[in-house]
Amino acid sequence: MPRFEEKEISRNIEIDPIKVVTAVNKESRMLHATKNIKQWCHLYYLRRKNDGGVIKKDDLVEALNLVNQDLRCKNYKIIFIAMGYSIEEVSEAIDSFENIKESSRVEIVVSSIPEFHGEDGGRNSASILRASAVTSTTDLFSMLRKAFIKQRVKGWVKIRPLQGKKELKDYFSLRYDVWNNLGYIPKEKNADILKMELDFSDRFSYPLGAFDQNQNIIGCARLVFPMHQVQLYYEKYVDEIVREANDPVLSQNFQVLEKFQHPFDILESFNGFDDYYSSMVKRKINKAEVSRVIVHPDFRGRWLGEVLVDSLIDTAYCSFQIKELFLACESKNEGFYSKCGFEILEGLSCERFANVNVPAIAMGLKLF
Repeated sequence: MPRFEEKEISRNIEIDPIKVVTAVNKESRMLHATKNIKQWCHLYYLRRKNDGGVIKKDDLVEALNLVNQDLRCKNYKIIFIAMGYSIEEVSEAIDSFENIKESSRVEIVVSSIPEFHGEDGGRNSASILRASAVTSTTDLFSMLRKAFIKQRVKGWVKIRPLQGKKELKDYFSLRYDVWNNLGYIPKEKNADILKMELDFSDRFSYPLGAFDQNQNIIGCARLVFPMHQVQLYYEKYVDEIVREANDPVLSQNFQVLEKFQHPFDILESFNGFDDYYSSMVKRKINKAEVSRVIVHPDFRGRWLGEVLVDSLIDTAYCSFQIKELFLACESKNEGFYSKCGFEILEGLSCERFANVNVPAIAMGLKLF
């Protein structure tokens, strides 16, 4: 039976917990529970060992049994790390524990060699849209950070596609409030009577919303697709909103540009973007832009933006089979998007973002 020990670790989300638990005991088949992370989460850690050429699998089942007992008795969030196992082995073992399979309070992190990863390639994510609690990774420290964030956020927020015209109106209003305060909206495009921010790219977009426990929208992000790449039903609702508003500014913003080539208006001004985009078209790559990543000011500093972007990436991968994502952002936001896997697209830059004279960069992420 694996021994059970507990240690308190740093309360900083950026900590390196494995250095703590491995310092406790470097022997194999040791199960450690690291408690008191802000009094809300238990961290379990199991390292696999090959004993004389024979792999011991009983330890995994026994460890999951302890996790299951903790899950039944307490209201803590639980993160379980299985070191050296394949995702198939862990998934098979979890099939015997219905409580673990069905609980939203458990995250299973499988740290193994690359060929044991699942179909998502082991991409670390804080998405709260994933149905499975099991995630495979080769970057354990990064995945632990994502697991902490995911468990912390999903207790108070729900992320889902927008439903109906009312939620779309609230979504456009949130966009207006934040972008107007940042100075991103040009005067000629500022619908300051209705206070909604929308553009022709919304014809080709799939929005996600983050909702609090009262179903108020507190964050959003959207995927923008090339015309005709996917069939979306949001355009008709947005069209109705614009017609009912009878606002000339909104109507002008929603019109498709005369020399329309793609709906990525901010990236149009980036040096090198036309060549980058043409290359994807020639290679017949399924592609989309991540844009309008917005969090209400009252809910910032709680990792909601990162969860939104990771959830949008999962949507692009699972629902639309997107192979490459790209985005434009102020240079100062590079660190934020890099935590979601994006990398700078060399040669694509601009000295202006939206309506503001600030250095801007383009970033990309390959999903396949």
